[in-house]
Amino acid sequence: VEMFETSSYQHSQQLSLPAGTYSVHVRCVDAGGNAAITSTTFTVNVDKQEPRVTRVYRDQALKVVTDEEAECRYSLNSCNFAIVDGLRMAYPNLESKTLHYADWKSGITYYIRCTDAYGNEPDPATCSVIAKPTDLAKTGG
Repeated sequence: VEMFETSSYQHSQQLSLPAGTYSVHVRCVDAGGNAAITSTTFTVNVDKQEPRVTRVYRDQALKVVTDEEAECRYSLNSCNFAIVDGLRMAYPNLESKTLHYADWKSGITYYIRCTDAYGNEPDPATCSVIAKPTDLAKTGG
């Protein structure tokens, strides 16, 4: 089968494969009839798990750490919101999207839902985490 992008010195073929181990054999033939043959074996892992919150803390802002790069958004009402409709949490560093933050508002409950690049997110009306910041000076802690 001829590759999708070819007729140059670079060739590519997009593959949409389910999880599993695959062996691919490749043969290239130039205009002079010279052939190069090789093969490779690779494993496809499919991510079906939503990002998990591993830490929540206050450091001048509400900070949430996830176990993989994610986009986190929150509601001030409940977990029952579509992620795209939530208030976006910011990234302090765009190179690593595992740390998310929002302005700290004492006494406010944050209902947070996170999604990854593959669209994995918590079940509907389920939060990744619920955070209710408190002021330790007021609670005696």
